[in-house]
Amino acid sequence: MNPRDNVAVLTADVNVGDLIEADGVQLQAIEPVSRGRKIALTAISPGQTVYRYGEEIGQATEAIAPGQHVHTHNMGGKK
Repeated sequence: MNPRDNVAVLTADVNVGDLIEADGVQLQAIEPVSRGRKIALTAISPGQTVYRYGEEIGQATEAIAPGQHVHTHNMGGKK
């Protein structure tokens, strides 16, 4: 993890309401997300850069809530 990360990669499947802890951040999953997928650690606004492992991996194409799955349905490629 990197201090500017706003997503984390899950090490296990999660269901709605499951508690997730990543680098001291605790949140609840708001939808089911599979192991190996990304989940938002913070609210991410449309157009905001998405960071994983300290690297820019894209921009949000819509508002993303903490605990929400982050993938191509709500994130586009880097511009």
